[in-house]
Amino acid sequence: MIQVVIIDRRVMKIILASKSKRRKDLLNMMHLNYEVVESQEEEVIDESLTPLESCTNISMQKALDVKSKTMGDRIIIACD
Repeated sequence: MIQVVIIDRRVMKIILASKSKRRKDLLNMMHLNYEVVESQEEEVIDESLTPLESCTNISMQKALDVKSKTMGDRIIIACD
């Protein structure tokens, strides 16, 4: 069962864009139900970015990749 979150009267499912055991453990500790949809996006590091900007950029790439593979109102959790 997928956990749903209601935001602005919209029901949203939670999607974890990672197979990371640690991230799964954290969501499980919060007793959240979620779906795992792993991103296949290749991590491209732009050397001109700071480490923080680079992590943000890679996380956004992963989230957008998973967004393109899923439908409906959803919260996508992508990290790097």
